[in-house]
Amino acid sequence: MHIAAAAILAATVSAEAVEGPAPVSADVIRVRLAKLGYTNVASIKLVGNAWEATVSKNGGALVIRFDASSGGRLDVPAALPSPVVKPA
Repeated sequence: MHIAAAAILAATVSAEAVEGPAPVSADVIRVRLAKLGYTNVASIKLVGNAWEATVSKNGGALVIRFDASSGGRLDVPAALPSPVVKPA
């Protein structure tokens, strides 16, 4: 009877210690970007609870955001404004 009680107590303690999925690393985001077809990754940085990746595709720069907990894409890619080039 004591063994069963100890097993229940151990299960309860370990269940309470688990709060959610482990955060997704920058390496995981880099792999996801490659699978999505983005090869020119300029930067990946953690901003709050999201990873922001600056990439280029088809000649334009984009920012793609991923949830830091799940790795899911948060929104559609946002195009970065093109730099203004002044004539010489």
